[in-house]
Amino acid sequence: MKKYEQQTGRLEKKSDFFWRHGFSKQNLHTNSLSFINSSNLCSGCCACIQICPRNCISMLADEDGFDRPSIDFTACINCGACTQACPYSQTAFHIGGRTGPVFFAARMKEKAFRLGSSSGGAFRALSGAILRRGGAVAGVRFDSDFRAELMTAETFEARDEFCLSKYVQSRNERAYRDVKSFLKAGRSVLFSGTPCQVAGLYGFLGSDHEALYTMDFICHGVPSPLVFAEYRKSLERRFSSRVKTLNFRDKSEGWAPMRLRVEFENGAVYSRNLTEDPFFRMFLSGGISRPECYICPYARTNCRESDLTLGDAWRAEVLNPAWRDNTGVSTLLVNSPKGEALLKETEGELDFRECEFSVIDQHYLHHPGILHPDRNAFFHILRKKGIDAAMGRYSGPRPLLRRLKTRFLKIIRRLSGKGNLR
Repeated sequence: MKKYEQQTGRLEKKSDFFWRHGFSKQNLHTNSLSFINSSNLCSGCCACIQICPRNCISMLADEDGFDRPSIDFTACINCGACTQACPYSQTAFHIGGRTGPVFFAARMKEKAFRLGSSSGGAFRALSGAILRRGGAVAGVRFDSDFRAELMTAETFEARDEFCLSKYVQSRNERAYRDVKSFLKAGRSVLFSGTPCQVAGLYGFLGSDHEALYTMDFICHGVPSPLVFAEYRKSLERRFSSRVKTLNFRDKSEGWAPMRLRVEFENGAVYSRNLTEDPFFRMFLSGGISRPECYICPYARTNCRESDLTLGDAWRAEVLNPAWRDNTGVSTLLVNSPKGEALLKETEGELDFRECEFSVIDQHYLHHPGILHPDRNAFFHILRKKGIDAAMGRYSGPRPLLRRLKTRFLKIIRRLSGKGNLR
């Protein structure tokens, strides 16, 4: 926790931040959470439920749809394991000694693999290197009901389900336990997840491991599973059919702009880009993220706990004119010698080039997402009137005064140094 204070300088006033912006104390302050850590914050990483020796912790959704721990105190033996594992606990293990990252732009040489990936296919290449060793890969897939879940895979076919973006917070029922089992068996593991899920893994394990490689991504904040589920149901009502496939990064019309494509069982297709689709607009504007995302301690280049960080490299065509084909280029931040070694294993299939930070610069490498002014109002309308009413009222362009306020806050953050690269 002291590390968090040093990185952000904002932890002391965390509760003031939430209450000032109207977050419900019922959502953020529970007896279970107070028992696990003194900060009353939770990223939903699920380290606590997987480390509990009595299995007396479960995750229950709050009124905004975000899972938070609930303890059966009749079964709890007060062993302190959950406190040791929680990334927000003062005693949790954190990776130290990370130096400033080395920046790369990268993409797979095979066009078909790029088209089947969110960006340039860097995750596919890096995970393939681990699988060829006989290792395992952890990533996020959709289940049959389009709920995002963090799982492990031991085959290329199972790994392929992880290769596309899922813009919703994922459940983590047992991925940490599986990773630990693979490591105990002497197998290499690549764990990919949000920065807080990576921190949760280290807290769960209590140490680093030479066969463990961790990968996070440039995170905008995790959207509410409730909002995503309600939006999917709204589309099913609109098209009178169940969703068959859903791709947040469809490339049928090119990598940019980002496009959501939904195919239905009756053959209908919904396809909208990030400026047209209301879920995309609410997500990218910071209107449906988990409250803790707005004070994320990992939204800096020098605060990553992972060996590698992935993202989109929107300006990478300056490195190679052939990359202007709109099929995708990945950003890679190499944060450790292990990350560098794994990257070198991919030289046969991944074209990667070291670059200046300006080539891959993104807002979320400087600071967390900014709270949407209408976030609380959105969730209030969602609970009272449903997803269509909430999206209809708040996903469109905001009034001029609202936009000016957001711009003013961004300027203040940059002038105060909180928006600068550190």
